[in-house]
Amino acid sequence: MALDGVSFLVEPNEIVALLGANGSGKTTCIKSICSLIETDAGEIEVDGTNIRPSPQYLTNVGAVLEGARNVHWRLTTLQNAQYFSTLKGGSWAKCRRVADMFIELLGLDDQLALEVGKMSTGNRQKVAILCALLHEPSLILLDEPTIGLDVDTVAQLKDFFVEQSRSQDQGFLITSHDLNFIDEICDRVVVLSEGEKVFDGSLPKLKQLVHQFELILESTYEFDGAQQSNLMEVIKESNTGIVREANSLTIRFNNAQTGMDIVGKAHAMGIAAAHLEIKRISMEQAYRELVKGNSNGE
Repeated sequence: MALDGVSFLVEPNEIVALLGANGSGKTTCIKSICSLIETDAGEIEVDGTNIRPSPQYLTNVGAVLEGARNVHWRLTTLQNAQYFSTLKGGSWAKCRRVADMFIELLGLDDQLALEVGKMSTGNRQKVAILCALLHEPSLILLDEPTIGLDVDTVAQLKDFFVEQSRSQDQGFLITSHDLNFIDEICDRVVVLSEGEKVFDGSLPKLKQLVHQFELILESTYEFDGAQQSNLMEVIKESNTGIVREANSLTIRFNNAQTGMDIVGKAHAMGIAAAHLEIKRISMEQAYRELVKGNSNGE
């Protein structure tokens, strides 16, 4: 997917999510930053340096490519760690302390002498993360970092990435279809759709853009025109979204009090609710609504 006018920053101490449907340009963006794809126009800077003149900037970048393609499958875990510590301009002696910490965190202690190609998908992914981080780069690019990882390891990585970004002045750019993972650790979200940036902002701002709460009101009988009209007055005043059916309303809004006002209005009108539910909209729902709206030209 070609990128068109995509521009954003990843600051030190910041974890940014790069989201989009398959084919939206996420991996193209990551590969462009890594110089695996040559761009036709525009500029990419790492630590204030344009990447085009020299590949030296890559010593300050760590990357996990989807499918653990940033490691050598015929080398062992330990050999990969030694190789990449040297490739990034450091030394194994200097990186060994950091590597040992990551090996323990990722549970790779019993995998050190095993060829990566003979490992499970999850363990290959762990080795890829190890090799991307052990030279302590300023920018870390993680393309689907949780693929194949068990729940406990994902939980450990959440804490680890947040701690690293805060304590080591590292910036993280993460692509993932695991939106719960994104919701819990990211400071900001950039959303791509068909190669273009359609959103860049905080998670609360993204949720607010497509409403934060949802109320489902089902009646025992079909709503008449007067009832719908009266309820719409509350909805209109609150700038909410609504989906109407014969005997149900799905109402989306940003202010929790709005939901209570709508419920109170319905009760005063004598509407008997067969089902009433107010729930907070998830990160996944907010993201899907944004991408869907953009693809419809809204």
